[in-house]
Amino acid sequence: MLGTGDNPGIMALALNEIFALVRKGNEHSTYTVTMSYLEVYNELIRDLLCPESGDLELREDYTGVTVAGLTEVEAQSQARGRKPPKKGNANNQLVINWNNN
Repeated sequence: MLGTGDNPGIMALALNEIFALVRKGNEHSTYTVTMSYLEVYNELIRDLLCPESGDLELREDYTGVTVAGLTEVEAQSQARGRKPPKKGNANNQLVINWNNN
């Protein structure tokens, strides 16, 4: 999902596109880009940016479906926006399982 410098993954491509749209935006508007990183594994939802928060729950209200307690971090630039996913990958259960084989 992260990819490499030569072959960026979907997360890096999406972040690039978001910041390209912000740069093209109205000069009188302000934007805040926030991001979260979660994992659904064995029907459990985990916050990869704050794994000590334990299993999270889906909540639904009039605005839609959200994950209660999911960490949001501000991505102030494309480069700074790549740091949270790298931290999250260290907590990713699939990566941990592959490393154990």
